[in-house]
Amino acid sequence: MGLQPLAYETTLPLEAALTSAAVSPVRGYAAISLGSARGDGEGVVLVAGTPPRIVARGTTGRGPLDVAASADGSTLATADRGGTVTLLRAE
Repeated sequence: MGLQPLAYETTLPLEAALTSAAVSPVRGYAAISLGSARGDGEGVVLVAGTPPRIVARGTTGRGPLDVAASADGSTLATADRGGTVTLLRAE
C-alpha cells in the first residue's frame, strides 16, 4: 500500500515553539502548548476557523510539555517542567 500525499492547507505563525497539540473534533479547535528551546514558555493557544487563527489563550506553568483535551472538549490539561498540572476551561 502506497502512501498518499497530504494536501497543503495553510500555515499559522506562532510566537513560540509548539511543544504539544490536542484536537477537539467536538468543539472544532486545536489546543497547542507553547514552549521555547530553553523550556521556559508559558501558555496554550486555541486555533480554530477557516483560515485558522488563534481564538483564545491560556496561561500555564513554566515550560508546558503536553496538552490534552477532555472528551467533550470543554477542559484542557497541561503538564509543565515545574511539575504542575494546569486545568483550563475551553469556552
